[in-house]
Amino acid sequence: MANRRYGFHSGKVKTERIELPNGLEIRQKAGKPTSGSSGDGAGVMSAGSLIFDTTNKCYFSNQGTKASPNWILMTSLRKFGNPTDGTSGDGAGFAEFGTELVNVQTNVKFRNIGTKASPKWMSMLLYKAGAPTSGTSGDGAGVAELGTLAMDITNGVVYVNSAAGGTKASPDWIKVGTQS
Repeated sequence: MANRRYGFHSGKVKTERIELPNGLEIRQKAGKPTSGSSGDGAGVMSAGSLIFDTTNKCYFSNQGTKASPNWILMTSLRKFGNPTDGTSGDGAGFAEFGTELVNVQTNVKFRNIGTKASPKWMSMLLYKAGAPTSGTSGDGAGVAELGTLAMDITNGVVYVNSAAGGTKASPDWIKVGTQS
C-alpha cells in the first residue's frame, strides 16, 4: 500500500513512512540513518521526525533541520547477548557517550563509556526477581564490573558487586546499606 497521510487505517497497513502535519514523518529503515544535507530525509523530514532502525531495533529523531537532518539515537539499544566494544562493535558510529544497551537475555543494563566511533560498554544494573547469586556461575558473572548494582525487583533490595571479594568473572553481591 502507498504512504498513508494523517491517520491510521484499521487493519494491516504496510508502509515505509507515515506523513504527519507540519512536515513531520515517521519512517523505517534497515540500519542507522545518515545525517547531513545529502542524508536520510534531507529536504523532506522536519526536526522532530523519526526513523526506526529495523536492524538495531532502535529509533532516531531529527534534531537538526529539514534541510540538514541530524539523527540522534533516542532509545536504549536492546540485544540478545552481551555487547561488543570497538569500532565494529554494537552501536559503533551512532551510540553516543552515555547511551544505554540492555541484554534482554540476562536483564543487564550497560552504558557506553567510550566514544560514538568506538563504544566501550560497562555494566551498570542487573534486574532480578529475588536476591542475586554470587560466584562464577552466578548472576552477572563475566559482565558485572565492580560497582555494578543488582536490583531485587521482588523485595525492593539493592545489591552491589563489592570490591571486598567480587570480580567481573565472579561477582560478590552485597546488600547496600541497612535495607531490611
